[in-house]
Amino acid sequence: VSYSVKVVDKGAAIDLTNLYVAANFIKGTDLAGANLGHQVVSETMQGKNLMLSLDCKACHATDQKSVGPSFKAIADKYMFSPDANSYLPNKIIKGGAGVWGEVSMPAHPSLKEAEARQIVVWIRSLVNEANKVKSLPAVGTVTPKTDQIKGQNMVYSINANYTDAGAYGIRPLSGAITAILRNPAVDAGEFKNLSGFIAKDSSGSKYLVFPVSAGSFKTGNFDITGVNAIELTGYGNGHAATYTVEVHSGSTTGPKIGSGTISFTGDKKQIVSKIALQAKPSAAKPAMVKLQDYYIVVKQTTSSTVPPYLKTVRFVAGK
Repeated sequence: VSYSVKVVDKGAAIDLTNLYVAANFIKGTDLAGANLGHQVVSETMQGKNLMLSLDCKACHATDQKSVGPSFKAIADKYMFSPDANSYLPNKIIKGGAGVWGEVSMPAHPSLKEAEARQIVVWIRSLVNEANKVKSLPAVGTVTPKTDQIKGQNMVYSINANYTDAGAYGIRPLSGAITAILRNPAVDAGEFKNLSGFIAKDSSGSKYLVFPVSAGSFKTGNFDITGVNAIELTGYGNGHAATYTVEVHSGSTTGPKIGSGTISFTGDKKQIVSKIALQAKPSAAKPAMVKLQDYYIVVKQTTSSTVPPYLKTVRFVAGK
């Protein structure tokens, strides 16, 4: 996967040492937690640049003793202290003397507690400096490691976070962006906006129960460039049943981009049905990826009152 990160900070020079890029697999199609790791990185970078915008560097160096102890020495001293996250921010704000000698540390009364905590997050991160995962370059390629995939609902995320240097008296600012590459196969039970369908979870295996008559569900905000079909995998429930299947963009009544059927026999065998997409997006690389909601709309054409199950939906790429 090729990627490129461009940083724009009007009126300021770009320092790519303040850019952190990471790529990894995360679980699920609900991406609310996708940036959690990046938020930690952001707080660490903000803490470092906030420290540089203050007078801290006049008395402290990263790994060498100066007027005061090095930041690394402070990190080592409070590595296992349960009170460090409250004691150290308070020390930065109020100042004091006697811990590392008689030289007094000046107070920083204008510093907010949250800002002092960010500085402490950076200081304490120095303990594990050797074990830190280094940033990927701003431009490059990554190869997803398939041995990291645990189950179908894994997505591959590429995250970028940049924190500017700020200036004396001006706090540093951060920005982040995440690009998500989804697994083409998704457990049907992960989908939302159900109408007629019923979500079930059996020992961690999520699936949908088909409606008796008609229903729909939303597949999510996807970019289906290059996808030429949607494959439905389900299981019968001992009764024959046939459903028409339509794929709509935007809403259940939006433009129809595909249609077909899925038929279940009078047993419990697995059934796979491929719904061809007649109106496919262009495979040409767009200037900006456009995400779109897609809806699967079904209607039973038989009279079975015991509905089958929908296990997975797979987005099939092809020409």
